[in-house]
Amino acid sequence: MLGGILRGLIKRIAPFRYKIVRRNLIELFPDKWKEIECRFYEELVNFIVEFAFPVEFDVEYLNSGADEIFSSEPVLVLSAHYGNWEVLSNWLGRNFSRDFIVIARTANRLNWINDFIRKKYAKVVDKLDGKGIVKGFSKGLNIGVLIDQRVKRGRVVNFAGFDVLAPDAVEKMARRYGYNVFFVVTRRKRLGKHTVLIKKISSERFLEEYFSTLWDVIKQEPAQYWWFHNRFELVNKI
Repeated sequence: MLGGILRGLIKRIAPFRYKIVRRNLIELFPDKWKEIECRFYEELVNFIVEFAFPVEFDVEYLNSGADEIFSSEPVLVLSAHYGNWEVLSNWLGRNFSRDFIVIARTANRLNWINDFIRKKYAKVVDKLDGKGIVKGFSKGLNIGVLIDQRVKRGRVVNFAGFDVLAPDAVEKMARRYGYNVFFVVTRRKRLGKHTVLIKKISSERFLEEYFSTLWDVIKQEPAQYWWFHNRFELVNKI
């Protein structure tokens, strides 16, 4: 019910975003986009509500070596706009021997909201943008980054049947500074209860493995992906 109300509200005040959600779902899930769209807005309600209450986590390891995330610092955590990536800061901050995680993100007009959320859920969050990310790598800090978003420069990889540009600078820095790389997202089991999905990424060219894993995760629960944005710079549809 609340999802339907929210969908109607977004259609009225943000029709462009509403259309993007529908277009993305029709393109990727032509046979069941209507069902996923309804569930997506219900999940969006849950996403918003979870900022006001404590969230519980359990862990699921997706491959051998994934549990090494706690003993192989420095780590590079590759996350995505799936489940609730903001409260993931809570889990990261509580489960590493160091007292901080570096959340690397680009500047935008809603930074004050992000800052409030991350201060609420993480012990310490050091935000690095642009050149600061390089500094974080060189110091051997634990770094968490969302890379499922549009970039203007990078390497072409496949995602969901599309050739897209991915940020290969992160890949190069991780190799240069000897980082252990892990795919980490949360999946909502119910309101306030998440499973943290962890996979160790072993390939040096890890972007392909990251996007392949992300698509596998999305297909299992597509309503929990953030469909509002044109996430990727499309090069070609395969």
